[in-house]
Amino acid sequence: MKKRILALLLAVMFIVGATSIPASAANTEDENFNIHIYYGTTNTSTGIPARVKKDYSASYVNYTTTKNGTDASGPYRFEAIIYGSDYETYGFVDCSSYTYNGIARTKAIITMGTVGLVRNDVAERFGVDSYGQIYGKMVDGGSTGYANGCWSVDSINYGYNYYNQTIG
Repeated sequence: MKKRILALLLAVMFIVGATSIPASAANTEDENFNIHIYYGTTNTSTGIPARVKKDYSASYVNYTTTKNGTDASGPYRFEAIIYGSDYETYGFVDCSSYTYNGIARTKAIITMGTVGLVRNDVAERFGVDSYGQIYGKMVDGGSTGYANGCWSVDSINYGYNYYNQTIG
């Protein structure tokens, strides 16, 4: 009788363990970006589709390597801006430059050789399962070129610093 109960208990534990839902459904897989950084314009990453925003986390930006491990390349510094929309291909608006949940914030200046997070309010504005995209812009005194690195629209914070800080 004890063996039968033990077997039943183990079977229930196995079924529950096999059907459990992961704790995080965040869209944290790295994707390369290739952004034309040019004076006076804000540009999106060429050839990279918008990413589905799965949670309220900051976006991850890696300007040390690309997704496949090759060195990042491009201007020494650029401003990253996370845009958001209800739609995958149009209607994108700036969701990271000026406020974060109504609180003013600094610009997200990305420097070659760094990894960090960009605060944004894509999910707060458009809801979970909306779309996010990384854009870039030349900084004062910076140079033009193509910034190549990798990013993810969602993040798991492993102690990375934020590129853009809240003010106040």
